[in-house]
Amino acid sequence: MAATSDGSAEIAGNQGMGLLSFTIMQPLKRMQKQIEQYRAAAANPDPITRVANNRVAAYTLVHLMDDETLSADDSVGEIAAALDDLSRGDAASAGARYEEITGRWRVIAALEHAN
Repeated sequence: MAATSDGSAEIAGNQGMGLLSFTIMQPLKRMQKQIEQYRAAAANPDPITRVANNRVAAYTLVHLMDDETLSADDSVGEIAAALDDLSRGDAASAGARYEEITGRWRVIAALEHAN
């Protein structure tokens, strides 16, 4: 059962149904509370079917960059170039490439963890 409102996780647990929790627009502490309520209710269910399911799953949708931006990304090639710089003893160029790559991916990592 999809838990989308307060109390729905507990209903799922009481009825012996599995829980699907959505992470979209929900703080992780709230989802943790829902799962705790579910587990407490699922400990002694009154199943509505012949089979009780006590599994929990979380669903999230993450969009970090559009297809055009992803297709244009050459991080692998840039890392290879930085390694070539290092092999030639050009630490300054390798360091500059490293800063450029990590700076770009820090922004993406921040988007990934923005939930």
